[in-house]
Amino acid sequence: MIPRLFTLAAVLCGILAVLTLIPRAEASKECLFGYRAICTFTPGSTFILGMMAYIFHDMKRKMQQRIS
Repeated sequence: MIPRLFTLAAVLCGILAVLTLIPRAEASKECLFGYRAICTFTPGSTFILGMMAYIFHDMKRKMQQRIS
């Protein structure tokens, strides 16, 4: 059951990382890429969420190796 939660967390973080890049005209400020995105901290938040997805995936892989 725990590996499924890690997979779910990794997928969720990956989806959220992609969503931070979507342009949005109503955003209050421009992101560092020079356009108005859903998240004004776009490069940083995308990187952090991507790393979290990788960490969750790696934790699942290590847990599966330990079990078998």
